[in-house]
Amino acid sequence: MLKIENYKHPLHFYLLATIIPWSFWSLAGYLSHQPTSNQLLVSLLGFMGLVAPAMVAFWLIGS
Repeated sequence: MLKIENYKHPLHFYLLATIIPWSFWSLAGYLSHQPTSNQLLVSLLGFMGLVAPAMVAFWLIGS
């Protein structure tokens, strides 16, 4: 059974896994409502927000 003491950075993970995706998604939402929005960029930002928590997890596992 894993104990909470085995986790190195739980608060760090949850903060980054919340702030980073919402930053990407907020920017994508803002850009999507502009008259000259680039749909490829908006889609890319949305995808980056989707994979950001996994990337944060891999980064913290490696550290």
